[in-house]
Amino acid sequence: MSAYATKEMFRKKFPNTEMTDSEIALKLETASVDIDSLTFNRIVACGFDALTPFQKEKVQNAVCRQAEFRFQNQELFETPI
Repeated sequence: MSAYATKEMFRKKFPNTEMTDSEIALKLETASVDIDSLTFNRIVACGFDALTPFQKEKVQNAVCRQAEFRFQNQELFETPI
């Protein structure tokens, strides 16, 4: 599976991020999995390309925000609980 958003989209939304390109790619992949889980895999079921442009934009926005959230709070995600 590839991420729903690109590094370029992410950098446009978060130009001052401290993440490297490889960190961004990894966080976008993980964030896409998070979004799939939150949507009960409905995006996977219908296919990202089947979404309307409006829906795609919203999903990509959510993935970018989730990637940044994961980076800013990575210590929370690394705890055993």
